Amino acid sequence: MHGLLEIRFHVMGRACHLAVADNRGDAAELLDSAKMELLRLQERFDVHNRASLTASLSRAGSHSLDREALGLINLVAALRHKTNNIFDPSIQTVSNLWRSTEQRTPPTPEAIDAALRTSGWQHLAFNESGIQTAIDGLRVNLASCLCPYAVDRVYNLLSTAGVTSALIDLDKDVRTIGRQPDGSNWLIGLRYPHGARAAIHRLKLNGQALSSRGNFERRLQLDGENFSRTFSPVDGYPVPGLLSVSVAASSCVEAASAANAGRCLTEGNAIQWLEGLGLPWLGIDRKLGSQGPLAPPLTSTH
Repeated sequence: MHGLLEIRFHVMGRACHLAVADNRGDAAELLDSAKMELLRLQERFDVHNRASLTASLSRAGSHSLDREALGLINLVAALRHKTNNIFDPSIQTVSNLWRSTEQRTPPTPEAIDAALRTSGWQHLAFNESGIQTAIDGLRVNLASCLCPYAVDRVYNLLSTAGVTSALIDLDKDVRTIGRQPDGSNWLIGLRYPHGARAAIHRLKLNGQALSSRGNFERRLQLDGENFSRTFSPVDGYPVPGLLSVSVAASSCVEAASAANAGRCLTEGNAIQWLEGLGLPWLGIDRKLGSQGPLAPPLTSTH
């Protein structure tokens, strides 16, 4: 990209692309600082790091929370409230069970019940000192909240340093500062169904954030119907909601919160709720139609 210094690497299990305008000669230093911040958050909260707070929640006992950790937990709590407790980052065992089965063959009720016994936010109790995990084997994955928080942290770091043009792309969570150095738009691709294949709709994202949750190309097909890979912590079955949701907002945490909540609601309720937000969004419904203000014009059903 013209006038930009860029780095690409993997962090928190995602591909990351950072680009900063190098008009003051300090872009390399800023990119290094941004990368170090992302690696710090990975060290602290990524579930795949056995020494992280998130991994420690899988072990019964007490776990202390500092202000940053409490902020992430409060974000989870807010999303659970918005979705009647369907949003639950502690049902990874249930998700893994469905992932290990054949596409059209659901797990047995006995297997689902067994997975639910070692899943669920109800096994975590909160007090003034932190969190108490009641059982061993609980698997918590905060990536849906951690990654947008990380993007916003990097945004704040770069903005405070006076950067006027930058791209922070952490796969499904993206935020930009201004336009590109040459004045052109930041363009982000949104995938949507187009016949038997997928196509890409280009979205201008200048000084905004975009978060996407779900993947219609990896949908479950059960009894001739399409389902996303969002699973209910109540019965362990997929929620009959939108297959994927993308939302644009002023911050990545705001965009991701809306996208996360939109995926946890049943399809009709999700569309109604997203329409009431007043934010640009794209939802892929269970018939592979595109919904929302960001839907490509030729495929929109609005």
